[in-house]
Amino acid sequence: RFYFGAMLQQMASHLTVGDAKEPTPNPSQEGKQTLPRNIKTATAFNTGKLSVGLGLDNLLSSHYREISAGCEFRPCDYIALRTGWRAGMQREANFSWSAGMGLLLKRMQIDYAYMNQTSLASNHLVSISILTN
Repeated sequence: RFYFGAMLQQMASHLTVGDAKEPTPNPSQEGKQTLPRNIKTATAFNTGKLSVGLGLDNLLSSHYREISAGCEFRPCDYIALRTGWRAGMQREANFSWSAGMGLLLKRMQIDYAYMNQTSLASNHLVSISILTN
């Protein structure tokens, strides 16, 4: 019923992108882009019909951290109702929320989500998956 996960991102200190043969103003940085290391953690509790989760992101950052929470309710085997919240912890709060649903039809899954964001326009997301098992 309880789950816990952690992930370390960008273990390497650089990522090579583009053509390394192209000249750049600083030859020592040719073809390299620095990405910060990141740790994400999450925990969840599942009762069968209801799943609740909590996550923390950017734990190594001293400038920006993020906390997220969400839940999924399954009133029956083929319907899932979902909602989630995300708050950025910076100088000023950055809060967003989402809501959606999933529908499982034999070997096809259709998911819809509405995402409300303060820094970007709201989004409608739709995905269709074909299940092979």
